[in-house]
Amino acid sequence: MFWEFLSSSGTVWDGESYVDGPLFTEPLALTGRPLTEAYWVRALVDGAYREVLLQCFESRCMTFTPANPEGWRVEFNNAGAHYL
Repeated sequence: MFWEFLSSSGTVWDGESYVDGPLFTEPLALTGRPLTEAYWVRALVDGAYREVLLQCFESRCMTFTPANPEGWRVEFNNAGAHYL
């Protein structure tokens, strides 16, 4: 699930115009290597408990929430807010 997202392509800005290309040119530079297996957790999301697939990497954790709208199912955690 997460590698599919990190290696996906779509419309991106190349500095001059919108073109089709990879969304992330160096996926592992963005996340680091996986530290955990992906596992399901029951998490409180916007006031309701939901099933969420979670995997942590060297630089951040990623989640997959099937109940989210298409295009918003895979998310990165906001690690900076936690450190603050």
